[in-house]
Amino acid sequence: MVGKKWAEWFGVLTGGRYIPVELYEVSRSLTWPKVTILTVNIGVLSYLALCAQKE
Repeated sequence: MVGKKWAEWFGVLTGGRYIPVELYEVSRSLTWPKVTILTVNIGVLSYLALCAQKE
């Protein structure tokens, strides 16, 4: 995205808003689907942040 750097970081921020909710749910009851979703979301956010930071 040329000239849309803010949009990349906006995507990281909006995706990251679910992490606290997922952490709360995992702390309430530890199940493999919840841990898997949390892990995948952290991985996706990390990838998006790295891509936004590179350019």
